[in-house]
Amino acid sequence: MMMSVPVRLALAGLWRAPWRTLLRLAVLAAATALLGSMILFIGNSLNTMTGTAVRSVPLDWQGPVGSHKAAVQVAAGVARQPGILQASPTATAPLLDATHRGPAGLTTTGAGAVLAVPADYQAHLSTFRILQGALAPGGVLLDQQMSATLQAQIGDHVSLITRRAAPARRFRVSGIVLVTAPDILFGPLNPLTGPAAAQPPANIAVMGLDTFAASYAPDLRAITPTSADSSAVPGAQNGVQWQVQAQLQPSALTGSPSNALTLADQTRNRVERFFPGQVQFVDNLHEKLTSAAGDALYAEALYIMLAVPGALIALGLAYLAALGT
Repeated sequence: MMMSVPVRLALAGLWRAPWRTLLRLAVLAAATALLGSMILFIGNSLNTMTGTAVRSVPLDWQGPVGSHKAAVQVAAGVARQPGILQASPTATAPLLDATHRGPAGLTTTGAGAVLAVPADYQAHLSTFRILQGALAPGGVLLDQQMSATLQAQIGDHVSLITRRAAPARRFRVSGIVLVTAPDILFGPLNPLTGPAAAQPPANIAVMGLDTFAASYAPDLRAITPTSADSSAVPGAQNGVQWQVQAQLQPSALTGSPSNALTLADQTRNRVERFFPGQVQFVDNLHEKLTSAAGDALYAEALYIMLAVPGALIALGLAYLAALGT
């Protein structure tokens, strides 16, 4: 088999001037490595931006439903969908006031809100953090501010009043929590308008979903997703807002923020089509990824403008090194 002309020329150059040929190869390799490292750096930076944006959202989706049964059934179905890390039936409700009788006498709080969650809620959802105690059947967790106002500790009993003329409901304090995402948990739920800013309640109590359904929710009417009250904050809503809260698999959201946004939207649309007329989600993740995608586009443009001179120099070195071969 006859060698091609370029191969023969390369071998001849390597034989006659080995050091010069090796230098040319080294310069070519360095120029190629420079260009490759630039591309890898941009890709890794975009992946980092996506991961940061996804991790910063404590609760991806909130889907209002009309009843406790619907919340349990839809959450179980959503949890089985590909790309879903966790889906939990939850509820929020208004709290007219709370009282506690202790050594200092009777203490009372103002209005607030109640969050009801299942026992496994904190497996992948981190909207609140338990500081002391645990979520126990028949018990209630008090936010640390509410606990301080009532001067209530673990083991004490507090009375929660749902609405005017309703009887007080007595619960044992089983723990103290720090609610880290009250603006998301208690924000208006209107899938047509998406996430909306809301003033979080000053006093928050957290209890198990079964305890809530049996002893707290019966005093209040259920808010349907289509009613006007469904978009009201807990301080203004006058009923129970049953909902499904879901978190996506972070590993399913890869690439740039814009690519992750497309994947997240496709997953939400697919899940909603799987449950037609049953749930429509308020997408908290969409807003964060949209913002990250805009930042990424600006960063890409800026980096390319700064990196183009280096790329031109690298190509020029490669061209000069290749002369004469």
